[in-house]
Amino acid sequence: MVLNRRILRELKANFSRYFSLLLLVAFGMFACIAMSASADSVITTVEDFWENSNIEDGRFSVLVPLSESELDSLRSSGVGIEPQFSMDLSLSDDSVLRIYKKRSSIDVEHVDKGSSPQASEEIMLERSFADAHSLGVGDTIDIAGQFMKITGLGVSPDYDFLLENFTDTAANAKHFGIAFVSEEGYDMLSKLSDANSEEYLYTYTLPDGMTSAQIKKMVDDFDFDHDEVENPYIRELLDRVYDTRDSCTDGVDKLSDAVNELDYGIRELDSSGDSLREAAENMRDQALQQASQQVTAAGGAELTLENYAEVLDKLSALSPQFTVLKEQIDGYCKFADSVSEYVGGVDKAADGSGELAEKVSDFKGDLLDFIDEAANIDFNNISSFIQKDANPRIGASLAKVGMYHIGGYIAGVIMLVLFGYICSVFVISNIENESQFIGALYSMGVHRRKILAHYVTLPVVISFIGGIIGTMAGYSPIGRGMLTNSVIGPYSVPEVVDHYSVGLLIYGIFMPPILAAVVNWFCLRRKLNTEPLKLLRKEQKQNHLLNVDLKNAGFVKRFRIRQILRELRITAAMFFAIVTGMLMLMLAVMTYVCIDDLSAKYEKDIPYKYCYYLKYPDLENVPDNAEACYAKNLSYTYLNYTLQVTVMGIENNSGHFPFEVSHDRNYVTVAEGTAIKYDLKEGDMLCLSDDSTGITYAFTVDSIVPYSAGLNVFMDIETARELFGEDDDYYNVLLSDSELDVDAGRVLSVTDKESMINAIDTLLADMMPMILMTGISALVVYIAVLYIMMKVMIDRSAFQISLIRIFGYNLREIKRLYLDGNLLTVIVSTLLALPVSKTIMDLIWPLMVYNQPAGYASTLKIWHYAAIALITFLCYFVTNTVLVGRIRRITPAEVLKDRQ
Repeated sequence: MVLNRRILRELKANFSRYFSLLLLVAFGMFACIAMSASADSVITTVEDFWENSNIEDGRFSVLVPLSESELDSLRSSGVGIEPQFSMDLSLSDDSVLRIYKKRSSIDVEHVDKGSSPQASEEIMLERSFADAHSLGVGDTIDIAGQFMKITGLGVSPDYDFLLENFTDTAANAKHFGIAFVSEEGYDMLSKLSDANSEEYLYTYTLPDGMTSAQIKKMVDDFDFDHDEVENPYIRELLDRVYDTRDSCTDGVDKLSDAVNELDYGIRELDSSGDSLREAAENMRDQALQQASQQVTAAGGAELTLENYAEVLDKLSALSPQFTVLKEQIDGYCKFADSVSEYVGGVDKAADGSGELAEKVSDFKGDLLDFIDEAANIDFNNISSFIQKDANPRIGASLAKVGMYHIGGYIAGVIMLVLFGYICSVFVISNIENESQFIGALYSMGVHRRKILAHYVTLPVVISFIGGIIGTMAGYSPIGRGMLTNSVIGPYSVPEVVDHYSVGLLIYGIFMPPILAAVVNWFCLRRKLNTEPLKLLRKEQKQNHLLNVDLKNAGFVKRFRIRQILRELRITAAMFFAIVTGMLMLMLAVMTYVCIDDLSAKYEKDIPYKYCYYLKYPDLENVPDNAEACYAKNLSYTYLNYTLQVTVMGIENNSGHFPFEVSHDRNYVTVAEGTAIKYDLKEGDMLCLSDDSTGITYAFTVDSIVPYSAGLNVFMDIETARELFGEDDDYYNVLLSDSELDVDAGRVLSVTDKESMINAIDTLLADMMPMILMTGISALVVYIAVLYIMMKVMIDRSAFQISLIRIFGYNLREIKRLYLDGNLLTVIVSTLLALPVSKTIMDLIWPLMVYNQPAGYASTLKIWHYAAIALITFLCYFVTNTVLVGRIRRITPAEVLKDRQ
């Protein structure tokens, strides 16, 4: 068709405009495809790795290894279970290497380079640890004085996020790593080193219909003999508890024996009471009888108990001997009465001692039952139990790339909507500029479908080419490769295998041209419904906004305002572009600022240089230069993701934490990082769960204090011990400003302030590719859209510019009227876009860091906003400068070309 010959002329005449449109589509699809393709590749690689390695459903640690019969009992129930014992060994550079035996059935490690260790002196290192220490296949490493040859580098599915402890904020491969050796190698290293820190770990997989709670119940029900515990530090703790229990049982046994002896003695005494009473009464009666004989011999009456006192009182006047006789009988009577009272008292005591012995016997039974029950609760064999979904080391990379996956599609949709709107403005401007030509074609009888096809072709082709370029670039090492490295930088996953999604390819290549075709088609159809005569006359729909009264404004100001009102579509497109670009720029700035700010907070907030987490604390001796604390790890689920929150028990006069904590067990002092992470305020309720017992603790936020390292809440140490059932002197954390001389077997982990800061700095370095790509994409959006829209505005005003040049206006004056007026649009759009984009990012930000065990504050300083605004203005001035050349090319001859 002859009409289509104009396509190349149109492309040549407006090459910069179409090139900007192509650049916008290409960069939009590049960002979308790069993020989504990298996420798809990581997700596919990790999920395949999980399937091939038979990822665990959970794990538990025990104090005494399970017997073969107990393991067989679990396996007979369909449970897959594998011992995965480990020991932590310190290297010469103070880094820690966790040694495992090679695995056979669950969480099987993957070898990226080299081969799995076979001999006793061979070892396979986790890849990121090896990279951090510049180690490779064939090198040797000194472990506990034994030189081991590195035969392979690889990864393990249960250390996707290489955390030494579940409560760590970030991975630090320079400080911690894992390694795998043969069974002979493990035995050799355990003999060469202090193996008291060995952890008896078991991983399990569930059969259909069984839950982790049932696994835990089965293991709980296994017999536990604390005498079989070989670790001296565990024995120390167990013996201390059992000694306390034995002291209680010995005491109650002694009390029971004493009460029984007392009861026996009193009953023996009671059994002889009647004989004693009869003997006393016989002595009294005999004395009375002898006295009666003396009285009757003297001519007196016979004496009885009732009359002896009266008779002897009368006879006392005759002879003093009767007075003495009366006193003797009184003494025998009192003795008999006393004996009778004593026997009665003994009888009552016998009844009481019997009841006392019975009560003490019941008390003894109840106390022994309580002690046995308490001992079983505190010292069942399970020392830790965690399911896969609650394990922060597993699946952290998937959680991260999941946000990239969603973010890629969201970015693609936003860019396509922006592109569609710009395309519509572009098309409408084209039609209005060429309305005479379209009217002439209509008058000559050219069918509307041919005109539609002609004007749709170029935008569709440009969009199609832009989609292909963007998709190819997104799948290239520059796009997917760079982002994939950024995504998996903090994580330990196998080498990512490129995954090509048919749906994503179709989306990237065909969505832009389809959208361009649809937008152009509808815009053209509406315009082509206009009568040919109106098209020939370039009649425009009257804009009532142009009638606004601007009498008080000067000429230049009135001209600029009416120009903005006349080009409202372009103004809206520029605002939309600025919001979109600012969202991308805000994401880049916030990511950088928040991570960098957290590093600064670590430097400021962490009040100690070394933190020792202890498995088996020496309760009798606390180092002089250390502060003892008690830490309890509980879990909290937020946005369907579970993280560990540490309840830290401290003294109110703590030498390292300069704040007061509540003594009320229902209140906690919340660290600032935790409050930011979970959006907590004073008075809020915080519910934390103990996975090992199933107990949930409800706390009220008492206050918020400046501490950002990890996720922590604080309470009084005595209150914490009482709440969680620990002894009055128990502790498991030591804080110090210098290194401590603590037995290695007692230590769970050592964290120093410098390594914590370095871990955050490493995270920032890993995120830089994503930050740079997002920032560059924002600049492209700014410049491309501003250029396209401002050029459209100039092209639409070419006749007027040409005319005023005839009237003698110079280039600077024309620029002031037609270009500088856009500065007002940019300023207003920037001022509106800043709060809009920040509000949107505040809503999105928690979803982006939901799996991070730290509180990243999304607060920006005023100069950050100023920098973002300055970048926007710089993009405008660059575009403005380029477009001055376009104005220079508009000559007075344009007026002659446009005459009727």
